[in-house]
Amino acid sequence: MAFLKDSLQPNRPLLSVIVPTRNRADLARVCLNRLLEEASENVEIVVLENSDQPAIKPEEFRGAGYVRVFPSNGALDMPSNWERGLAIARGEYVAFISDKDMFLPGALSVLLEQLASRKHEIVCYRKAVFCSHRNILFHYRCKGQAHGEALAPMLQHLYGSFYHTHSAPMVYNSAVSCRLIHEIKGTKPQFFIGNSPDVITAVLFAAHRHNYLQLDEIVSVANSGDWSNGYSAERRGRRNERQADFVKLFKSNPFQALKLPVSIPSAIAEVLVTAQKAYPEKLSNLSINWQAYLEKVFWAINAMEITPAEKSEELTILKSSNCVVPRKEYYKFRLRHAMHRVKESLWTQPLQRAIRLKVRLFPGGGSACPNMSAKAGFKTKARKRRPDRRPSKRPCGATPITHTPRKSTQSKKPWPLPQPATCTGQLSEKISGRGGAVQGAASFGDIVKSCVSGVSPV
Repeated sequence: MAFLKDSLQPNRPLLSVIVPTRNRADLARVCLNRLLEEASENVEIVVLENSDQPAIKPEEFRGAGYVRVFPSNGALDMPSNWERGLAIARGEYVAFISDKDMFLPGALSVLLEQLASRKHEIVCYRKAVFCSHRNILFHYRCKGQAHGEALAPMLQHLYGSFYHTHSAPMVYNSAVSCRLIHEIKGTKPQFFIGNSPDVITAVLFAAHRHNYLQLDEIVSVANSGDWSNGYSAERRGRRNERQADFVKLFKSNPFQALKLPVSIPSAIAEVLVTAQKAYPEKLSNLSINWQAYLEKVFWAINAMEITPAEKSEELTILKSSNCVVPRKEYYKFRLRHAMHRVKESLWTQPLQRAIRLKVRLFPGGGSACPNMSAKAGFKTKARKRRPDRRPSKRPCGATPITHTPRKSTQSKKPWPLPQPATCTGQLSEKISGRGGAVQGAASFGDIVKSCVSGVSPV
């Protein structure tokens, strides 16, 4: 009823940008200051202060009429805090942005242009990721165009491969109509379920709609580091302070309830299982590829910065009888890997030992000691050295002809870039024309400053 009441308001904003924050006040203020530079009557900013000791006060933004700060009465888990933001937002569309992320200059105006027509319920945009621990900026190859995309392949990809698809439309990288959210929620008590409210929205949007609008232009930059939940889980699993703080806010540990080790693949698995239980009419026909999950969770645990004893402790969780992973899938995976190790021991390891033996005995080649080489079983016949240049077949006395490569007069066509009229287009021209990674960025703030000053962030 609150949504229908807000829909009748004449001065209702077009977009509500919701910024949930917890114990990261410094990063949150950087994100909010960037949003205030482009705030207007069409945009409202909702700050969900969920810290143990609230640092962002409503008095800080009393002069800014477009910012509203809502402290929580006690720390809430992430889905409950985000649900609170949906109840507070008054815009026709909502977009969530983490307190550690940042909208680029001119990004809101580009996004509002696509939302003004109100033809699309989901408008997804590109997001770059700045890894502060590696000092690298990862980004997409952008064309600066808006086009329709199908959602069914994205749903099959999530259930089939367990990759966290950052380009999938979710509330963290999309502006979504409030009508669509309330239609999906229906009579259920909560829209955000599971441990990852961003990933669950990617599943729900793909299950209830056939297509969406993809804005192929970088609009925001995520700042990944020790303060982010995803990186902390990838680095040390449940033994990280950030991850322990994330899990303790839930009334029941979502990983412990399903007997899953704390990792990125397990977080996605928990979301997929929870979504199937909550929406069986939409997702019951999809089967989870547990072999792909086991492959990725074994790799994720082995890559963690923990001791071997702690790694074996994490792997024993999957062996428990009440684990959500079917027993036959687990034993099938172990049998397949055991056969792979046997095959490797029969063929690969003897070949590697033979190569090391040859290199150790005859560092100059097999012809250096023919007698010992013959005993070792290696061929001693030296190969004929191939001439650097083959003899010419021209007639005797003919003048040699030198071929000079002709330079092409046609200039290479550049990759289609976003329109350079906006600041977002300028940044896309610098870091996203060809896609990939930019190394050597001094800091997260330099990524945005380079867009305004015109200086490359490398």
